[in-house]
Amino acid sequence: MVTFVCPRCGGTCPPAEPVRGTCGFDLAAFAAAPYEGKLRIALYHPEPETARRAAWLLGVRGRPGAAEALERRYRDSRDPYLQRDSVTALARLGGPAAERVLADASGHPSIIVRAAVGRLGRPAPG
Repeated sequence: MVTFVCPRCGGTCPPAEPVRGTCGFDLAAFAAAPYEGKLRIALYHPEPETARRAAWLLGVRGRPGAAEALERRYRDSRDPYLQRDSVTALARLGGPAAERVLADASGHPSIIVRAAVGRLGRPAPG
């Protein structure tokens, strides 16, 4: 039997369930959402690798709204690996959101995040 993993809580449920009983996530709306919307939701997936893959894909695809979603996730995450991947994706996208995050990330407390900025050839903060 096919099972679906909820993007909010990580629990499994049948794919035909319209709303996840445990966490209340609207699975029907998620199924109908465009791919880019699903990637933005996946930035908050409980499985860290899924969130990191979503960040990478948003950077590669470069669609409108991706930079703002990546900046928001960078700022509210405590996972330095997800923050690093958000920085890398934003650097690929460019623009004001990327500049704000790259400036912040260059002084980040985690070496993982700062090193990502360094690999991008950005100068360290003065």
